[in-house]
Amino acid sequence: MTAALKNKILKKIESLKRKNGIYLFISPAEYYNLINSTILAYYTKTRKKSGIYVTLNKSFKSISASLNEEGIDVSRLYFIDGITRTENNNAKDKNCTFISSPHALTELSLAITTATNTGKFDFLFFDSINTLLIYNDLKTTQKFAHYVITKMREANLGGIIFSLDEASGKNVIPAITQFCDDSIKF
Repeated sequence: MTAALKNKILKKIESLKRKNGIYLFISPAEYYNLINSTILAYYTKTRKKSGIYVTLNKSFKSISASLNEEGIDVSRLYFIDGITRTENNNAKDKNCTFISSPHALTELSLAITTATNTGKFDFLFFDSINTLLIYNDLKTTQKFAHYVITKMREANLGGIIFSLDEASGKNVIPAITQFCDDSIKF
């Protein structure tokens, strides 16, 4: 099943209308890691793109270790980590900016803006919209998602917004879908 699903994911990604479009990927929880790593491998290895990875549910260190195990070159990714608690909210790693929490949307938007303004990146990978709903209400999450999508379009970045196919995302998915080029459900 894993190889078949991976092939299905790759075929779907390759068939997307706009190579630099913004897409909402909706995944069952059990395939979360496989779908994330397949998408990132496609963008970083196959297409040789550099991206911004916004993580709100796993630490930068955890994700980069996992991606390294999958053979993904994490030097092609710049991380914005909203889950790791640091003593200094403005702490920086050479490959990561840490924000205080997924609730700190102003801080998150500044980190995204700073990274996109460098002009070094081709895409933004947002993981995940469901986590925003844990820390923020539906209306705030919808507004923030619209802001991020608008920011990606202004910066001419491709985008992948990730959502788990679970009850927490059911209300926000229709609102986000209207701003994306397409939504892909696995």
